[in-house]
Amino acid sequence: MVTQFRIFPIPIHHPYETEKQLNQFLSNHKIISVNKEFLNDKGNAYICFAVEYVNDKSTSKESTSSASSKKDQIDYKDILSSEEFSLYLQLKEWRKSINEATKIPLYAIFKNDQLAKICQEKPQTKASLKKIEGVGDGKIEKYGDAVLKMVYEYSSTPAETTNKNKGD
Repeated sequence: MVTQFRIFPIPIHHPYETEKQLNQFLSNHKIISVNKEFLNDKGNAYICFAVEYVNDKSTSKESTSSASSKKDQIDYKDILSSEEFSLYLQLKEWRKSINEATKIPLYAIFKNDQLAKICQEKPQTKASLKKIEGVGDGKIEKYGDAVLKMVYEYSSTPAETTNKNKGD
């Protein structure tokens, strides 16, 4: 076993691909420590992760490629009902439009798991929205009204009413 380091500079404005690589690397190696630092290089902002890990035979390319295909990302289509997943997709589109307009990273607006929880719980008030893990006063102030409006509009769509009437 050999201890090694790997550096992951993740650009603040476009973190997606490098973030995915970091997550796959972390899930496929025996990690000793992770240190992070914020860097500003000539106007380009990064969060830089220095990962110390153990390199042994069990983390060869053959074993990591099969592990990464099994443990890629959570598929919310499998977790959420079809109605919840429809709302989830609407929320993701809304979040993407905020990201494109403001360059705020998607995860800083709402993380995928937070959007999924919103779809499952369908909060109707800012207080109930705040009960979702990671949703604090800042997110409530910036995005609460828009999210609650989307949840409300989704909850009062004819499709859901039709589905409820089918059970009668």
